[in-house]
Parts: sequence; structure tokens; C-alpha cells
Amino acid sequence: MIGILDSGMGGLITAQAFREEWPSEDIVYFGDTARAPYGNKSPKTIRDFAMDGAAFLQEQGAGLIVVACHTIAAVAGQHLAAAMGVPVVDGIVPAAERAVAVSKKGRIGIIGSRALVESDRYPEIISHLDPQARLFSATCPLLVPLINADRIDKPESAMIVKKCLHSLKTRQIDTLILANPCFTMLKRIIQRKIGLRVALVDPTEALVDKLDDIITSSKERVSTNDDARCLTCWVTDLSAESIRMATILYGKHVSLKKV
Repeated sequence: MIGILDSGMGGLITAQAFREEWPSEDIVYFGDTARAPYGNKSPKTIRDFAMDGAAFLQEQGAGLIVVACHTIAAVAGQHLAAAMGVPVVDGIVPAAERAVAVSKKGRIGIIGSRALVESDRYPEIISHLDPQARLFSATCPLLVPLINADRIDKPESAMIVKKCLHSLKTRQIDTLILANPCFTMLKRIIQRKIGLRVALVDPTEALVDKLDDIITSSKERVSTNDDARCLTCWVTDLSAESIRMATILYGKHVSLKKV
């Protein structure tokens, strides 16, 4: 069983991608909707909250935990990997590897939460992969509320995205990492505002490619039935808003359960 750990609901985009790629796998999802967002919290709080969610997923039978939230991955990913009794993977390394691979000038941008930008995880990984690469970061606190308000196709969305990307555009980046699964929903607008010459790195796509060998290997594989398996979604606060957002992010109705 694959466990997906998220601070909120954005990881349902990751769950949907996993369901398409591995339909014969059971998936259990945990979204800490009662305490989200994590991006403005202290590292210790993020680590404590992440441990709660990961422990819950392991109790549900997850044999592999995937950290969908890049804030958790950056601040608590290594801590979780050392503490949990099952493998823990996240999208940061795959995204960094893909960014370095596609970047022609080594000028890589990243957009994400404050906690993510202030962490050293991305700089450490990218500098290890390519010591000559330069990383430029920008916090984008208004993008997730924009998605939550279902304003993606409204005129103000383009203005907000443009403002968010302004500092990175002046840095003349050639590659941009979308360090939040939700940002995938704004990919078309982001591409238009940052420029067609900038390669966008979708961490979920990179993660799916990276995990393919793990998920399909007999060692980590829990489900062997070729029939479609179930998706179980747990949240810490169940409301009409969370149900609405789950449908938007997953692309169709998904049943939520309260922890």
C-alpha cells in the first residue's frame, strides 16, 4: 500500500497521478487540513506534525510513504526517513535531478512556501548535482489561496502569477521548479508569464518516473491484484470546503474520512 503524506489537499494531485500510473495499488492519503498550511510554521512544528501524519499512514498499513508536500519534504523529509519503519520518499530529489538535467544555463528557479525557500534542502541537492548551477527562489503565498478560491481562470490570477514570478524573470532563469503539487493547476499561466523558453519542472511527474522501479518491484509491492484498487483519503478536518477542494484537485469526486 502506498501512503501519501500532505499538509493539506494538494497531494490529491499526486494521488491522482499515482492512480493513473499504478491502478493495481492500494493508496491511503493523509491531509492535515486542520493545521494547514505548514509553510508559515517553525521547523520543529512541521517535523512534529509530519511525524503524526506519517505514523498514521504506517498504522493504516502503508508499506511506502510518499511525501507529497514539498514543505514537509524540505524541512522534515530526512527526519522522517530516519525515524519511520518503512521507506519514505519525496519529490525534491527527483525534481532537482530533472531541473539540472533540462537546464541549459544552470540558472534554476523555484517557487514554494516560505519554509521551503528558507530550508537548505534544494540548494544542497542542486549544488551536489551541479556545483556550477545557481538557484533562485521566490515565495508565492497567494497562489494556493487563488486555487482554493477557484479563481484560476479569472483576470486577477494572471496578475498574481506575474508578480510572483517577477524576481525570477529578472534573474533570467531557464528552468523553474513548481515546488507545490497545486501549482500544476496554474502551469499554463505560469508558463505564459515566465516565458516559453523556461522549462517547467513538475515534481509530481518527476516523482512518478523516479518511483516506477520501487512501486513495481516485488520487494516494496504490497498489492499484486491487477484489478483496480482503492483510494482511502483521511483528513484532520472534514468540511464542505475540503470536499469541494478534493473534487477540484483530484478531478472527480473522492470520499473523505475524518481522522
